[in-house]
Amino acid sequence: MRSPVELPDELVPALGHGLVNPGTYFNTGRWAQLGFLIELGIKFKELGSAERSEVMGDPWAFRDMAYSITGQGPATQRHALLHLFFPQDFEAIVSDDHIGRIIDRFRDHTTGKTDDPARQIQEIRDALTPRYGKGFDFYDIRLRPLWQDQEDPWPELVGWARKFTEPGVRRRGAYVQAGGRRPARRRAQRCPLERRVAGARDQGGVTNSKNNLTPWQVNDSFKKWIEADPDDARTALVALWDSEEGPGRRVQAFSDRCPSSISSPGQKVALASYLLMGTDPENLPVYRPDPFKKIYELVGTSMYARTEGERYERRSASVTLS
Repeated sequence: MRSPVELPDELVPALGHGLVNPGTYFNTGRWAQLGFLIELGIKFKELGSAERSEVMGDPWAFRDMAYSITGQGPATQRHALLHLFFPQDFEAIVSDDHIGRIIDRFRDHTTGKTDDPARQIQEIRDALTPRYGKGFDFYDIRLRPLWQDQEDPWPELVGWARKFTEPGVRRRGAYVQAGGRRPARRRAQRCPLERRVAGARDQGGVTNSKNNLTPWQVNDSFKKWIEADPDDARTALVALWDSEEGPGRRVQAFSDRCPSSISSPGQKVALASYLLMGTDPENLPVYRPDPFKKIYELVGTSMYARTEGERYERRSASVTLS
């Protein structure tokens, strides 16, 4: 423009946040989006003052005017403009494909009285509001998996994982970390190895009364192992605690020395991870087989690992993503 228009200061915060991810074409096809806005502006300017007031006061009249400008190119801009002008009537959804998917998934919540996608979406919103709350977002992690088949389910899982950082859940995390710090304190005190081994066995370690992070069967087997073969147990704990190797190799070295009574790879990793958590409870959290099995089921990935160390490393990758 020869004389660029300055954006009013009060609009900067509102437009700085963003509402949707419009996709690649919105950026590569800016000419189509801009052309639509120009044509719509011309059409609006051609209206008389009474007609302008009517259009601006009636969401559906404005929608009809917007759709009178033909062409598939500016569909994203059209949806965005309708929401910006009338957010109570038109969703923050700029994809025809997404609108169609939502309608197909929740068609049972439509009345069948209209074929208008925007009005069908309104009916679906009215029907779902009692369950998901007023003003819910169709892209909410509770709803999006119901209507969109995602190629990559990890982002959805990470969205749920972030909920564990909320205040009420963080208290549980603090409890878990406190449990992990009990064996850590004995390591930090640089006490004789025999005392550190006993600490791992007794009230400061896996058999303490507040530990529900490892199965009781594993705890019992671990205690009996230390009592029956203290030298072998000591060697295993040294490999886990005092090695300069990475966590996966340390878990493997410990697992290789575990007694036959702890036969399951998942149980070996659970025990090793609990003891290892004492060295760094924030970055090396405990491993439990069933929750991680469920995670891999949700994302459609095999949990198969050749060794206990590899199993633990895969756990670490999942925690890093979350």
